[in-house]
Amino acid sequence: MKLYFDSYFYDLIGKRNEAAPIRKWLRANGHQVMASTEANVVEAMRITDLTERDQRLLTIKRVGISIHPAYDYRRYREIADELWRLRPDWFRHSLDRQRIVEYLRRRKRDWLVVSNPTRVTDLQEKNLHIDALIGRDIGRQKQHRRRPQLGVGWSPRHSNAQVQECMDRRTQPDVHLRYASSEESRATIDGEIRPNGHLAWLIGLMWPQSRDDWDRFWMCDLDVARTPLCRIVGLTEYYQRQRKVTPGNSIDRLGHAPHQYEFDYFLTTDRRFFQVLQDVRAEMSDVTLAQVALIDSEAPSALAAIESAIN
Repeated sequence: MKLYFDSYFYDLIGKRNEAAPIRKWLRANGHQVMASTEANVVEAMRITDLTERDQRLLTIKRVGISIHPAYDYRRYREIADELWRLRPDWFRHSLDRQRIVEYLRRRKRDWLVVSNPTRVTDLQEKNLHIDALIGRDIGRQKQHRRRPQLGVGWSPRHSNAQVQECMDRRTQPDVHLRYASSEESRATIDGEIRPNGHLAWLIGLMWPQSRDDWDRFWMCDLDVARTPLCRIVGLTEYYQRQRKVTPGNSIDRLGHAPHQYEFDYFLTTDRRFFQVLQDVRAEMSDVTLAQVALIDSEAPSALAAIESAIN
């Protein structure tokens, strides 16, 4: 079985000093714990106490195996493939295979930081960038929560009548996941289609496209069955907004939540996040997603908790 642990659970493993017995148990039972560089490792690298940081990274290394390709690439590849299917005229040429290979090779090297944290000598600029993204994301969530019903059913009226008609035909969760994906992906593409950017491999896309055309793609034409990771990320935000907005929302939504897809079990000690993921599973009942297990953060044994969760 494929297991995913969020960062809280790695913290529990470290506190109980159980990385070695868990690794032995995984091998004996043919299970794998897959670790995310953009979520597990990034969160570990943002720990200011270097001793604690290195301990967390060591725990991840001893227990987990790197996920490759990273799920953030896979999510934008979903979008790129849908754009190519539905809007081929937006491309100068098809996706550049060599750029994709080079990008994935570079991302694969990110895992090396787990073995040697000193490879990242200065995280200040990267952390400021992450802080800015989180701040913008939280601001948007808080703004929407001030709307009626905590903003759950709120979406802005669109200036384009055709787009608004498409929105009116959809359920609230569907509209929201499309709205959130449209807003977020547009901002990311604006900043990352550049040499050495995370979307340099998408350089063939003619950008920018008009706001109406971009929203029409998301609200009217995109087939969510072809974009399960976008669907998970958008729905996670939808259900997060029904609860208290916290600084951890963004990394939970963008980094951890997508790992419900193509995994067997997802373990967390965060009750609020657990409830959100359960809501997402219920909304996506047409897709096979990981079973989500809530683990006591004070459990006497992380290994016993794993065994209990999957049996």
